[in-house]
Amino acid sequence: MFEEQVVKVLGNAGIKTDKNILETPPQEEFGDISFPCFQLAKEQRKNPAEIANDVVSKLKIPKGSMIQKAVAKGAYVNFFVDYKKFSKIVLSSASKKSYGPNQMGRGKTYMVEFAHPNTHKGFHIGHLRNITIGESLSRILESSGYKVVRTNYEGDIGPHVAKCLWGILNLYKGKVPKKNKGEWLGRVYAEASQKIVSNLELEREVDEINKKLYGGKDKKLLNLWKETRKWSLDYFAEIYKELQTKFDRLYFESEVEKRGMQISKSAIKKGVAKISEGAIIVDLEKYGLGIFVLITRDGTPLYSAKDLGLAEKEFTDFKTDYIIHVVGSEQTLYFKQLFNNQKQN
Repeated sequence: MFEEQVVKVLGNAGIKTDKNILETPPQEEFGDISFPCFQLAKEQRKNPAEIANDVVSKLKIPKGSMIQKAVAKGAYVNFFVDYKKFSKIVLSSASKKSYGPNQMGRGKTYMVEFAHPNTHKGFHIGHLRNITIGESLSRILESSGYKVVRTNYEGDIGPHVAKCLWGILNLYKGKVPKKNKGEWLGRVYAEASQKIVSNLELEREVDEINKKLYGGKDKKLLNLWKETRKWSLDYFAEIYKELQTKFDRLYFESEVEKRGMQISKSAIKKGVAKISEGAIIVDLEKYGLGIFVLITRDGTPLYSAKDLGLAEKEFTDFKTDYIIHVVGSEQTLYFKQLFNNQKQN
């Protein structure tokens, strides 16, 4: 936009050029766009610095132009942006229909899955990053005519939950604060993790709690899990509200882990997965993706198995055309493994 105005002003001064000739000055104080005068100097057989001064003397900057001024500097004519006028023109253009909502996505549905905090743990900057990206992407898609389903997959079962519950029972003896319980759970998890690390006896105690949670028969433990889970969800809900985001559906690991185990076991019959040292794995070495473990040797489903159950449920629940997962770059390999495995299943 600014470049076009520079080309037009130069043209009005009798200098034919295009924006491909323009350059960005090496230093900010030299201006925003530069017009090099070497070619003109060659054609007119004059010093390029002299040509630059001649060009500036012929320029007439129209009223209302985004060009604040033009200054000769060596062999260049440097143009400066009037940022007040520039911002007004940009905002005015953005409000026009051609720059606003359109219907390119009409009739299509995107599911955007983002946020992903784990219950019984703290909320961190990675979650904030995923929410801002996910909500922004959702709004852009909606503005383009797509129907958007916002979902959030939260880890509410597994070793991290077992550690937190162990901490409540052993470090705090069941005593809980009256306020900020969800935030407190994150601190309990951190304290329990530090206490347990490299202590085989305590690790076995946590493993036992984890097995009982998956078994679903210890009513006292299940009641504690359900109560503390709600504390986390209430805490997260406050954050979502503050960040002006919302979700059409909250998915949880606890609701997809059984189906994930079924899919993992059926993958053995299909020849996609195999049993190795008691664990169910998918060998992706030929794709350069290593070994993908679905279920551990003690029968515990990992994220990988649960994600297979989640994918099936998400497509079934919403009949969506596409699902976008907003995650950190450190999960790149994991999702390549997951998508490869889903194709085979």
